[in-house]
Amino acid sequence: MFHDEMQVATLEEGGYFGINALLVAGEYQFTYRALGQVTLLIIHRNDFDPLLRADTTLAKQVSSGAESRRLLKQMPLFSSLSPQELAVIDTRLHRRRVKAGAIIVRRGQERSHLYIVAKGRVDVLNEDESEAVGNLGPGEHFGEYALFADVPYTATYRAAVDTELLLLDEPKFDELVAACDQMSHYVAQIGSGRLMTTRRRLGPSAIVS
Repeated sequence: MFHDEMQVATLEEGGYFGINALLVAGEYQFTYRALGQVTLLIIHRNDFDPLLRADTTLAKQVSSGAESRRLLKQMPLFSSLSPQELAVIDTRLHRRRVKAGAIIVRRGQERSHLYIVAKGRVDVLNEDESEAVGNLGPGEHFGEYALFADVPYTATYRAAVDTELLLLDEPKFDELVAACDQMSHYVAQIGSGRLMTTRRRLGPSAIVS
């Protein structure tokens, strides 16, 4: 996947592209180039439209993708990124559904992903996990400072209700922070001494909204 002759992402087996062009823009946002021998399955727009209307599962998947891009666009963490960059992030997001009461990550656990709350609510627990000291709702996120500073997660997070999360892997997050000064400044600010004190006292919901 290329933008202005620069490779911005790679699609592997099972990946797909062209949905935005079919649904909204009418034009492809990127240039797609085979990096090796590839077998493609192609659906023409005349066949896609009735299929989308008839297949509720497909329609739901397409709708979920559009929702995640709208969510990213509204988040301060990604506000400085272009629509093309947001689209690339969307291709790297993984959805995870978590039942109410389930621990998502524990304090001290090795970093791996940035977690974005798409639906539901996440509690931030105190050190002995006996009570919530903050909570995160849709559009809020956690794990960004652990990725940025190369440290384990600094708090324990638990689903307060049935919750849907979007996960962005560490390599893509590192790539974005390295390329975007505004994004790196935002994450560094979250980790500053003043805000870390606020985080300990009130929980991340006080500083990452």
